[in-house]
Amino acid sequence: MPSSIYAVVLCEGLQDWVFCRRVLTTLGFAGRDVYPVMAPGGKGSGEQFVRESYAKQVAALRARTARRRAALMVQTDADALTVSERAKTLADALQAAREPARGPNEPVALLIPKRNVETWIHFYVSGPPADDSTVYPKLTGRESACWPAAEAFAENVRTSTVPVSAPPSLPPALSEARRLL
Repeated sequence: MPSSIYAVVLCEGLQDWVFCRRVLTTLGFAGRDVYPVMAPGGKGSGEQFVRESYAKQVAALRARTARRRAALMVQTDADALTVSERAKTLADALQAAREPARGPNEPVALLIPKRNVETWIHFYVSGPPADDSTVYPKLTGRESACWPAAEAFAENVRTSTVPVSAPPSLPPALSEARRLL
C-alpha cells in the first residue's frame, strides 16, 4: 500500500513539487510522508541542483529502504537535451559518486518533461495538441491549478495507459512513475 511509503520528491522548483506531490497523493501516498528536496528559488540552475543532489538522494533512499519502504521521484526538465540524454546525466552523476546504477526494480522514478512540466499540464488541462518544443505559460502564484493534470497523470500511471496524442516525453514518465507502485 503506497500510503505506508516514505517518499522524497527531488525537483527543480515549486511547480514541479506541487505536480509531483499531487501525483503521489493521488496514487495513495500519504501527504505527511511525501517530502520535497527542491532547488532554492532564484539561486542557480534547478537542473544543476537536481543533478548534483541525485546521487545523495539515491544513497539516502537505499539506506532508508533497509528500515522502511521508501521511494524517490525525480523531476527535472530535459531543456535542450533529449529525455534519454537528461536521464544519462543523472546516471553519470551516480557513477561519479561511486553509487551503483539504478536497478530495474528500484523505487526511483525519473520524470523528465522535454521542455518543462507545464507541457504536461497544458496537455492534460487544455488537451492536445501539446508538444515538447512549445514554451507553455508558468502557473506562478497559482501552482495548484496543475492538480487536475497531476490527477490525470496519476490515473494514467495507475491504469498503465498512455493518452492519445501525448507529447513524446510523457509516455516514458508514465512508465517511470509505475516504478513507485
